[in-house]
Amino acid sequence: MTTLAALAGLAFAPPATADRPPAPGPVRAGAADPDPSGGLLGRDPWWGAESSPLMRPERAVRYWTPGKQAKASPVDLPRSAPSPHGGARSARPYSVPTAKRLTPGGDDNGYARVPRPYTGAANSRISGRLFFVNAFGQGDSCSASVVRSATGLLIVTAAHCVYGVPPGSVVGRWHSNFAFVPAYDGRAESVRRREPYGR
Repeated sequence: MTTLAALAGLAFAPPATADRPPAPGPVRAGAADPDPSGGLLGRDPWWGAESSPLMRPERAVRYWTPGKQAKASPVDLPRSAPSPHGGARSARPYSVPTAKRLTPGGDDNGYARVPRPYTGAANSRISGRLFFVNAFGQGDSCSASVVRSATGLLIVTAAHCVYGVPPGSVVGRWHSNFAFVPAYDGRAESVRRREPYGR
């Protein structure tokens, strides 16, 4: 291949943008189906992995005042997968069983006015509440747990707690302003008891 032919090939490739990764190369005959979603994502060549935007943790910690934490809605499991072609009728329902709350008398987050003798236990330091602003600008929260990592900054939570598709859209967005509070107790009267290990 000559240099001119290589440059000509680059001139006709669609440019990659911040919104779209580079287009995948041609698929050889006999290769595996390039769409592991089974058609859910359509035949758009632009689907694929993307990275989340850079976050400023100190900004998120300042954002989440006790009042905003109290108003954050607990996120339920999504009931359906959005259709890549749009329209509420074309959404594919999930078959996730519903379950009753495990904490008797608890609110949506599972908080109940019961003694918490386990607050000082080692396992309560690794699980807590993740607060965030969802893809359409509302304050939400999910459960999350700490994962041992080299930086000490890694937690695990459900995918719908970090990325969402606003109503009426088929394009997902990353949530923002994440703040993790280990052993969070939303019913406690003081900050020290509500956030025994800080953020």
